Amino acid sequence: MERATIATDPENPTTRELSRYAAELFASLDERPRSLYVRFDVRGASAAEVSIDMQDGEPVFRIGGQRPAKCALARRWLAEHPVPLVMRGGCAALVMEPTGGNRVRVRLPTLFERIVHWG
Repeated sequence: MERATIATDPENPTTRELSRYAAELFASLDERPRSLYVRFDVRGASAAEVSIDMQDGEPVFRIGGQRPAKCALARRWLAEHPVPLVMRGGCAALVMEPTGGNRVRVRLPTLFERIVHWG
């Protein structure tokens, strides 16, 4: 399993930035399907209030009081994680696994995956 990190601007993390990075990850999975261990690293003043919610089958990123940013992925994000997913301290890890039908299963990593990939 490959690793990827989504790290935002530590001075000014934005929901649009998170949404854009998620879209880039999905484009990468389109080019070369594989399982990805993705670490989100959203630091900054409002990092304590970072979450991913779902709306109409699409992920919606929230950071503090900013306007939520919906990532248009044509209902490809199959959420197998808690919704909303709150990132404590602005950090979280997810596993993205392409499935049939051009969709991507998104889930929390197992304990073993966290031990192997978080470091």
